[in-house]
Order: sequence, then C-alpha cells, then structure tokens
Amino acid sequence: MGAGSSAEDHEGQGRAALAEFGLAALAERDPRDLSAGERQRGALAVILAGNPAIALLDEPTRGMDELARRSLARVLDRLRAQGCSVVVATHDLDLVAEIADRVVSIEDGIVVERSTPAGAELEARAVRPQGVKVCGVMADLVPPAEIARITRLLGAPYGNTFGATETGWPPASSNNIPVGVAPARLSKEQSPFCEVKLVDSADAEVPDGAPGELCMRGPTLFSGYFRAEAVNAQEFRGGWFHLGDVFVRNPDGTLDFVDRVKYLIKSGGENIYPAEIERLILQDPRVAEAAVVRAPDAKWGEVPVAFVARRDPALTEADLFRLCRTGLAGYKQPKQIRFISVDEFPRSASGKIQRHELEKLTSKV
Repeated sequence: MGAGSSAEDHEGQGRAALAEFGLAALAERDPRDLSAGERQRGALAVILAGNPAIALLDEPTRGMDELARRSLARVLDRLRAQGCSVVVATHDLDLVAEIADRVVSIEDGIVVERSTPAGAELEARAVRPQGVKVCGVMADLVPPAEIARITRLLGAPYGNTFGATETGWPPASSNNIPVGVAPARLSKEQSPFCEVKLVDSADAEVPDGAPGELCMRGPTLFSGYFRAEAVNAQEFRGGWFHLGDVFVRNPDGTLDFVDRVKYLIKSGGENIYPAEIERLILQDPRVAEAAVVRAPDAKWGEVPVAFVARRDPALTEADLFRLCRTGLAGYKQPKQIRFISVDEFPRSASGKIQRHELEKLTSKV
C-alpha cells in the first residue's frame, strides 16, 4: 500500500507540474507518441516542480510556443522567489527581460554590453563575488582591457586556454592571466597531459613561427565520433586527432591561436586569417560585434569582407579602414565593410555566427 501511495503521489505531482506549464494533455498520451520537443518540455516541467535549490537550464524555451514560454517564465520567477538559484543559457531575450536580475552576455566569445552587462552590474552594485577561482572563454576575441576589467571585478585570474569537447582536458591549459592585467598577447602553454604538433596541409610538421593545424593525442582524447568511420579515418589520420584550428608555436614553446582552418581566405597566393582582422576591429570600443568572411574576387580569387555591428552609430567605414591600415599588412585589409545590427548576424542554435550565411550576403555588399 505504501509503495502504491508513493507512486500515486508521484503521478499526481507530475500531472500538476504539466498543468502548470499548460501541458496537462501530455499526461493522457502515450509517451511513445510524443515529439522530442514535447518530451523535453514535459521532463523540464516535472523537474522544476520538485522545487530544486539550483536550476541550470540550456536554451529552455527552444521550440516552445508563446503559451509554454510564458508558463516557463512564471515558474522560474516563482522558483527565484522561493530562493532557487536559476542560471539560464539562452538567446531568448524576452525571457531574460522577464526574469533576470543579473545578465552576462557572451556572443561567440565576445562580451557584449546590453541593458544590464555583467561588468556594469557588478560596478553599480559594488558587488565582490566570492569563491570564483578562474574565469574565461574558449576564444581569443575578448579585448585585453575587458579581460583586465572583468578579472578585477571577479577577483579571479583569466584562464588563457584552448580546447574542444573532443579533447577532454584542454591541450593548452597551463597558464592564467593575473587579475587586472591587460595582456599584450594571449600565448598559451601546452598541457603536460598530451602531445601536440602543428602540421601543414600535407600533414608535415611546420617550424616554429609558421602557422599549422594543431594535432594532439593523449589519454583524455575521445575515442571517435559515433558511427562515423569515414570522418574518424580523416580526423585521426596518422594516429593524431586533427582539431581544425591553426596555431603558431613561438620560440619559447607557447602557442598563439591564429584561426580555424576552414575560415582561411586565400587572396592572390597569400593566406589571410579572419580572426586577426576581427581582433583588431573589436579593439575599437565603438564596435559591438564583427565577423570577417571571404568574398569572390575576379583579380585576387578571394578577398576579406568585414560585417560590423556598431555600438556607437557615429562610427564610419573610414574610421575602421584607418584602424586596419595601422595594424594590418596591405593584403590583409578588408576590401569592404558592411554595417549590420547585432541581431542581423546569423547564428546557429548554440549562438555561433554562421559565416557561410554572411558569405551569401557578400554579393549584395
């Protein structure tokens, strides 16, 4: 009897949770007939009904209609009022506006100041977070001044790392940038738990100072992609996992990130890496977002084109062309600059800029 009562109580709680989300009809259907989205929302409703102390949610409103989204916002607001710590990773700015009292906005590795930027929030409240051991992002597009600022506010060093889901322990993860330091460069130190080499397009090792694709092997590396024999044969060729990221090894053994192999622009026989141009443009505080892509060119084969979102509407193309002339070789200069809004940057479900979509727009520039 006790077990039966427990099961009945659990079922009742589940039904009540679904009803709070406006999903009561799901309880009457065979779970095998539910769509993936319906199963996800149903599971989320039941979990949140348990009044957790901490709720970590990744894009919880993805695929939801307006009614379900409003129900989720109401439930999350109730949990916060009950003392639950709610952390949401989302691109749903309406949800953020409804429930958030602290916002950290990071887009493709770039700290973007919106209505309640993390740094401004901490400064305005004179808040000193406790217990933060390290902060950072897996990208090299954060301006040095912002690194110095956020480390001071958090009282924690910046993890100057590089890695991927496939690598497990990041292959370059052995150095931190001290609190309050604006680094002149983001050179990384290789982890002692793996082997690393840099190779050219023929898989021959390149000398120090020359760009090459980073390859690694070690005990934390994953065993391969599920049911993808052809992909695994290509990515694990020669007994090394090829990450698709280009680095340069310095004389002191440190590694400097250059760009992704697939983003390389070949212009008149020269190699141009968009990340170098993007880093320079993003140093201008009037720029909110930037992405550089290839465009076909009758003379040079390919040329770089920059898409830029302005933080300051007074910023002009001439301003950015002048900036690029001071920091880039002539052949690396973007041939065109197009201003678009932050929201016009096409993004994947994970928030990464879809460069191939921007490339389609170059014919209209």
